[in-house]
Amino acid sequence: MNLREVVRQRKLLLQSGVLEKLSSLQPAQALEILLEAEKKAEESKQVVITLDTIDFVLSEKNQGKKASQAPVEVEKAAVTPQEMQAASDAASGFVHSLKIPPFKKFDCDGTVEDFVSHFRNRFAKLSTMLKNRVSASNGVTSIEQAKSSIERRKSRIIGMVGNKSITKKGNLRFEIEDDTGVMTCVAQQNKPAMEKAQELWLDDVVGVDGAYSQGLFLVENIVWPEIPMRQKRLAQIAEDVSIAFLSDLHVGSKYFLEDRFEKALGFLNGAGSEEENGIAKTIRYVIIAGDVVDGIGVYPSQEKQLVTKNVFEQYSLLGQYLKKIPRHMQVVICPGNHDAVRDAEPQPPLPSEFVQEFSQDNIHFIPNPCMLEIHGLKIMVYHGTSFDALVSNSQKLGDAFDHPEKVAVEMLRRRHLCPTYGEKPIVPSPEDGMVIEDIPDIFHFGHVHKNASFDYNGTVIINSGAWQGETDYQKSMGRKPSPCLMPVYNLRTGVLKILDFNEESEGQKRAKT
Repeated sequence: MNLREVVRQRKLLLQSGVLEKLSSLQPAQALEILLEAEKKAEESKQVVITLDTIDFVLSEKNQGKKASQAPVEVEKAAVTPQEMQAASDAASGFVHSLKIPPFKKFDCDGTVEDFVSHFRNRFAKLSTMLKNRVSASNGVTSIEQAKSSIERRKSRIIGMVGNKSITKKGNLRFEIEDDTGVMTCVAQQNKPAMEKAQELWLDDVVGVDGAYSQGLFLVENIVWPEIPMRQKRLAQIAEDVSIAFLSDLHVGSKYFLEDRFEKALGFLNGAGSEEENGIAKTIRYVIIAGDVVDGIGVYPSQEKQLVTKNVFEQYSLLGQYLKKIPRHMQVVICPGNHDAVRDAEPQPPLPSEFVQEFSQDNIHFIPNPCMLEIHGLKIMVYHGTSFDALVSNSQKLGDAFDHPEKVAVEMLRRRHLCPTYGEKPIVPSPEDGMVIEDIPDIFHFGHVHKNASFDYNGTVIINSGAWQGETDYQKSMGRKPSPCLMPVYNLRTGVLKILDFNEESEGQKRAKT
């Protein structure tokens, strides 16, 4: 939410001092005030947005307004199965096991030193992972040592990828760099290494097997940090405990499917069939992977797509929905690119000024990304904003908007959520917070509004789709969302069920194994 960029795009004329005044506010609030002031100026036929107009809008906002989009009450039985479950939990001594790590601050001054420290940290983390893997016959060596080694002696070098290109002979040339130097590598066409070389992304950290000869490293194989192949881990617990996964609610959008979301809330409260209630009573956790509101000023002319055009009211409305989730369920929420936080990742948790109305002991706000631990299982929660940039990097991901799990697999292979710097805003902090350091048992993300699941090397990948209908942009791009599907994962059995809240009949079976 860069104010100067908004002013430039909308061609606004501001009185001296307006930007400075707005800059003293929270970014989302400043943008909201600016857009409202623009409307006031148009109504009064002002050419320039003045300080008086800003002060008037601020005064109006401070008086407070009621939300323009009120949720329908979720009907409950006198005593729901979920209320009975809460009482049963208390009687049996069931204890939630949710561990949220301490929040790290990922900030920087934007200096050259910040970028250098950032990439050195990434290289150190990922190269250590590569060194722990089975290596070439003569072990890992530095680039400096490889250049001084015996002609055509086989070795493995580890470095960060740059300057990838195709030669006149059809070979693939790329550079890798470590802290001792830069090596030019060549993967020859019609050789096995060529296919892997084509999968390289800029800024990947990889191990390259081959031999140094006449100033070039002739590539025989390429390896990524990769998560190791292992059996799927299950929670060592005596009873069925499940997580319900949600993302991309987009509350405030005219495409928000509130009636179906209310149906889902009813399900969580036990207002379903006997079979549905059997699933609902196992749910102790709800994890929401960002874009909980539609926001304002996220893209040009967004206000035309909004029902609720005040971001504070959007969050207030969200809170009314979330308070309908039974209190014995722990709710965990990370932000996304539509939420009122900075665009650059890693993103901090949602600011208190937006969520204080519905802060309660069972609702937890986490950064994006974040690695949770629930009953001993590690759960990576990431909104997934880097998805678009990663798809543009690879021909093999051409159908990824229909199969988003493929992008998650590439993230796990590279042990990084956004490998190529510059494609998506990343904070160049001294520590790279986008490295996947621990191996997740579950990787939950959203962003693309397409429900999907996949088991990769023992990690369960889940994209929870969306609760927003097909937008004009999606129609223009030919992308078909899969809204209102709720994945529910049983931590004890490892069974994933997808609950469909699109069906018209309450009596229809929603559970799909």
